[in-house]
Amino acid sequence: MRTRSLAVITAGLLAWPCAAQELPGPKPEKLPPASAAPAPAAPPGCTCVESQKTTYELHWVDRQVPGVETTMVTREVSTPDVKPMLKLEYNTQVRVKTEMVLKPRECLKEVTVCTQKPVVSVDPGTGCSTITFQPVTDTKIVKEIVYDLVPEEKTVSVQTAFLVPTEEAIVRKSLVLDVKTEPVTRKERIGILVPSQITERKFICPPPAPPACAH
Repeated sequence: MRTRSLAVITAGLLAWPCAAQELPGPKPEKLPPASAAPAPAAPPGCTCVESQKTTYELHWVDRQVPGVETTMVTREVSTPDVKPMLKLEYNTQVRVKTEMVLKPRECLKEVTVCTQKPVVSVDPGTGCSTITFQPVTDTKIVKEIVYDLVPEEKTVSVQTAFLVPTEEAIVRKSLVLDVKTEPVTRKERIGILVPSQITERKFICPPPAPPACAH
């Protein structure tokens, strides 16, 4: 019993607030005293001695404690900047190149042509004339177009690409972390030791008489 009371007192003293610091919030409710148990009857020939002792009971109460809450908020920041880059440009040059082209040319050509010519013949027996076609070779002069491969010069424009360093204006976006603090009220639970009086009763009995000798 005493060991348990000392453990409860030690735990309560660790959580006991100072006298100068009054706890905010509701006061601990006082529990109604437990009904006293009927005192046991003293044995015959014994005397009862009562003693008052103070013990402590642990009560848990809630209180409001002011504090500060810290939150992180992100914010977007735009910063103007310059980006180096390369620009594609062209140089125009005039060049002369030689190409082979086909050009038509008209010429005269002697051509041998085989044709059929009618030939009249007289039958000596009957005296009748008949017409027969016989192949005849003939020579003609015809015109023919031939194509000659002739070199020809042409003037062309040639574009040559090259890179030029330049700069471009851009906007860089970044995130900034802002710290925001706000006052808040937190709820916490503490233990309070409440003193209470208990009554202990001890019985003091005389030593038993020695047994009588039987003679």
